[in-house]
Amino acid sequence: MCQLRKSCQLNYKFIEQLYISGTADDDNIVGSNGNDTLSGGYGGNDILTGGNGNDTFAFDDYNEGIARVDDFNATNELIQVSAIGFGGGLSSGTLKATQFTLGTSAITSKERFIYNSATGGLFFDLDGSASGFTQVQFAQLSTGLSLTNNNFVVG
Repeated sequence: MCQLRKSCQLNYKFIEQLYISGTADDDNIVGSNGNDTLSGGYGGNDILTGGNGNDTFAFDDYNEGIARVDDFNATNELIQVSAIGFGGGLSSGTLKATQFTLGTSAITSKERFIYNSATGGLFFDLDGSASGFTQVQFAQLSTGLSLTNNNFVVG
């Protein structure tokens, strides 16, 4: 784990499986060839690169900055979010299909996660289409991904 006071870069190419968490600063975290879990930490605009393997990109809160995920593969990788940190009626397990949408904003009051495939922006909206909360971007993915609710796990 990176324990520096300033931003740091980690690169573990020969380790099978890692859990790497960043700092409150802007971090550049690079995983290994294994099935890694990467978290940018509490704050900063981080860069997360999983490397080879089936990686999990973990987010504890929607208000930790915007993490750029360089190599997310919608076929075999996950975005893990904290039910406590995000709130919004999330429950443990795979994200409910009604809580995810593609587009620029939530269409229903149940939708919490919005992926804009044109820009790659991944957003969270605490109350969906209701007007009490403005959606917040918490991650930047590649454009054009075939993202679904099955790419999300709530912990």
